Amino acid sequence: MIRFNYLKKEEKGSKHNPSDLLINFMEVRMRFYPGFIFAAILLVSGCVAATSPNFNMDDLKSKASAGDTTAMLKLGAVYDFGHGTPVDKKEAARWYLSAAEAGNPNAQNSIGSMYQAGEGVEKDLSKALYWYQKAEQQGHPEGTNNLAFLYDTAPGMVDKKKAIQLYTLAAERGFIPAFVNLGMAYARGDGVPVNKVEAFKWLDLGRFYTQNADNNMKAKWLVRSYLDDLKTKMTPEEISQGEALSAAWGKEHAR
Repeated sequence: MIRFNYLKKEEKGSKHNPSDLLINFMEVRMRFYPGFIFAAILLVSGCVAATSPNFNMDDLKSKASAGDTTAMLKLGAVYDFGHGTPVDKKEAARWYLSAAEAGNPNAQNSIGSMYQAGEGVEKDLSKALYWYQKAEQQGHPEGTNNLAFLYDTAPGMVDKKKAIQLYTLAAERGFIPAFVNLGMAYARGDGVPVNKVEAFKWLDLGRFYTQNADNNMKAKWLVRSYLDDLKTKMTPEEISQGEALSAAWGKEHAR
């Protein structure tokens, strides 16, 4: 799995507040934080193997020590979440950092998460920013969303315009939680003028891409609750416009 900073929330360690759903995937490591996910983007290629009961720890360590960045990333996940070994956040951070320094974008995002959360390393938002920027520069969708979150909320780093630009880029890169971040931003006028039609577009896209997320019903229904609430504040004409924008985006980005 991939670790994400999930919905826009308070500090790491606090529980997600359903009344404040702006989605931040602060913890994009080998898991989804804080405990539920949007099902469309669950796996990073190869990472699941590290959580399989059949993986060989000695083989993984050997490959990681030989410089295999994918093995480093997997080993970081093993220590991060205690798959077949006790949880060791410092060791997880060490392997994530090694892979990040070698250019692995998933690891760059992961170590950024650890610096943001202060897990396995001393909390350092400047270093989190640095590694999220590295991941974003390689087109990493989760890292892009996490970078946006720092610009959105981090003390001394707030730049709402840049946050919206990055949330939009993360959405264009296919990161579903960014759809909801944008929808809530437009609904609330947070960093952008209030635009209910644009808000509807992004929340409706979040609804569409989570409709089969039956293993994550909480995420699925939270998106729908926000969309339903927004619709009560819109005219039928505005809803039709939002539906048209959502459909056009989906058609343009169909694969």
